Amino acid sequence: MSLDKVTFSKRYAKALFDLLKSDNELDSGYEDLQSIKAVFEDNPSLSSVLSDVSFSETNKEQLIKSMIDNASSKYIQNLIKVLAGSDNMDKMVSIIDAFVDIYDEYNNIVHADLISAVPLDADQQSKLKAAFAARTGAKKVVLNSKVDASIIGGLVIKSSDVIFDGSVKSKLNRVKQLLLK
Repeated sequence: MSLDKVTFSKRYAKALFDLLKSDNELDSGYEDLQSIKAVFEDNPSLSSVLSDVSFSETNKEQLIKSMIDNASSKYIQNLIKVLAGSDNMDKMVSIIDAFVDIYDEYNNIVHADLISAVPLDADQQSKLKAAFAARTGAKKVVLNSKVDASIIGGLVIKSSDVIFDGSVKSKLNRVKQLLLK
């Protein structure tokens, strides 16, 4: 019986996290994994090519070798070898994503979506990050900024645990609900 992709990815990510942590390589390992993920994102067909039986083994080995050579951690190099040897390279990105989740939780990093009616400059975003970090107890906040004029004004910040909705649209909706009572 084979494991589903999520369970498989979480197990490998946890094992990799524990190994990197034990050798004080968490941050460099994180950087290696981000670089590998970027390669997969820049080449969307890479996973299928590495799993395609019609693609020559020599070409696969060259692609795998370049990934191994670019990874500074022996643990990540071994992960690539194991996944390639078991035809599981299509799970690499999901393993990296699971690793990042564990890494972020360990380092108390919160990812949040910031929606504003107008673009915010770096200083405004920096202040929002600091305020949201204080509110959530995070050491670091990573914002994914979007502009949505439909919120009329103000802003909305959403993370997996917290939603702060200071949009004019929401305030108008609350007033509307009060008036309809």
